[in-house]
Amino acid sequence: MSREGNQIKEAGRFTKSPAPGLMNSAFTMEVNQGRLLYHGMSLADLAHAIMLIEIDVIPQESRAEF
Repeated sequence: MSREGNQIKEAGRFTKSPAPGLMNSAFTMEVNQGRLLYHGMSLADLAHAIMLIEIDVIPQESRAEF
């Protein structure tokens, strides 16, 4: 387990939820702009998932065929 700022991580993954202030500000803005952001965010999410597969962060048994 390691500490990065106020977040606690275990094996590279956050073990605590984001701070309430972040949830009430940044995430709310993102959700409110969802229609505008949807296409670009979807492409970014897919690219991120592919990158995680390519560098073997996502275990073989958890992968799906693209």
